[in-house]
Amino acid sequence: MKWEFVTRPMRGIGYVAWNWQWRAIDERGDTKVSTRTFATFRECVARCQDPRLHGQS
Repeated sequence: MKWEFVTRPMRGIGYVAWNWQWRAIDERGDTKVSTRTFATFRECVARCQDPRLHGQS
């Protein structure tokens, strides 16, 4: 599995902030994307490694 970490713009009235999002790409090329964004890269990485997010207990 390949992991990618990208930034996404979060816009509000008078500002733009950049949040992180993860993508997991399996051997067949199927992609799963985080349903939410994260304020920090560290939080994004920690959440992508949470086994509950991938159907494991």
